[in-house]
Parts: sequence; C-alpha cells; structure tokens
Amino acid sequence: EARPERPESDAAEPAADEAEPEPSAPPAEAEPAREREPEAVPAAVAAREADAPAEPAAEAEPPADVVALEVAPAPRRWNVWDLERLARERSGVDPARDEERTFLLLYLREFADASGLLPVDFDGLVRESFGDLVGAV
Repeated sequence: EARPERPESDAAEPAADEAEPEPSAPPAEAEPAREREPEAVPAAVAAREADAPAEPAAEAEPPADVVALEVAPAPRRWNVWDLERLARERSGVDPARDEERTFLLLYLREFADASGLLPVDFDGLVRESFGDLVGAV
C-alpha cells in the first residue's frame, strides 16, 4: 500500500485547520436604535419666523480686516552715547522715568566698548527700556 507522498507543508496544514476553533455564532442583532423625532416647534416661534423678512442670500459678507503682523527686528548693537542724547532730548516729561534711564545708562557704560557700542546681548534691554525713544529702529 503505497500512499502518494505529500509535501511536509501540506501535511501540516490540515492539523492547523483542526486546531483552529470554530467561529462562534454571530451575536444576536440588537434592536436598531430609534431615531429621535424632532421636537415640535412652538406656534409662537413658528409665527415669528414666518413674519420675519427673509434675508437676501446674495448679500456678501464684508471683507475681513487685514492685520499686519509685527516682525521682530534683528538684534543690533546700540550706542550708549546716542541713547544718552535721545534721553536728554526727551527729558522733563516724566522725572521718575528720566532718573531710571540715567541710572541705566550709567550701568550700560560699563559694558560698552571705546566707541560706545553695546554688545548685541543688550538689544532686548535697550528696546524695552528705551523703546519709546528708539522707536522701530
């Protein structure tokens, strides 16, 4: 009795099929969800809507306002002598502010080079403290 030889991969397949569990019966279908009926509109509201004039659909919306974004200027080296001159030109408006700027300029002189230029690291401080004087420079 000679049996036809099967490749080994075919022989393993029936065993794998037998090892698989049979799929369980499909679950019982749940009742379909009932759709909500729209609530009745009160008669007073319906009458107001009917009396209101229809808005023209062709009316275009006004164009949106365009807002210019402010781009932060590149950091720069400020000259202490120029800052002192600007502070002197605007002095007298706010004595407390004048005094603050005077002390700040004394402090900044220590970091300026011989020509009066401050390192770029002081750009933020200068713009914050002297912003109204230097403007958008």
